Amino acid sequence: MAKQALTDYINKYKDRYPIDSLKQQLIKQGFPESEVEQAIQAVDSAPKFNPSPPQYSQTQSSGSLDPDTGKILAALSYPIWIIAIVTIVMAKNDRFARYHGFQALFWGIGFFILGFILNLIISFIFNASGIFGVFFGIFGGGIFTLIWLVWIVFSILFAMKAYKGQMFSIPLVTNIMKSIVKDL
Repeated sequence: MAKQALTDYINKYKDRYPIDSLKQQLIKQGFPESEVEQAIQAVDSAPKFNPSPPQYSQTQSSGSLDPDTGKILAALSYPIWIIAIVTIVMAKNDRFARYHGFQALFWGIGFFILGFILNLIISFIFNASGIFGVFFGIFGGGIFTLIWLVWIVFSILFAMKAYKGQMFSIPLVTNIMKSIVKDL
């Protein structure tokens, strides 16, 4: 064992065993006492590492996010609406995250409205034609499930694009968003 290896060994076990015990063990294993003494002195004279706690900048709490956090929030905003609202509130100075937060919110609201309108139309058609509510339930539930699946698939695709850092537009949704939200 070289001198550095002895020093590393003593550093590794000095908190578990007394130094005298480590010294006796190393000497018993055949290491020269002078080398063991030098390694112990090197360990004792080494500066103690006392890290200071991490410093958090004040800018993070005032609305600016680091790029990775912004991308993660932007990506999660598409399939999870509440995160879109959180992103909009938290990312006051992050244009990328705010853009995707608003776009995701409008995307979700748009699909909710579309599903609601389609269910009203289907309900009206079945009620006007005199067909019983059972058929409406089966057909309306199928339409709602299809709309939900389309929304989930596109939300995941949009989330992947946002996570890659891409700024993209969703037809109709982005136009409506930009006409309502002026500070993007």
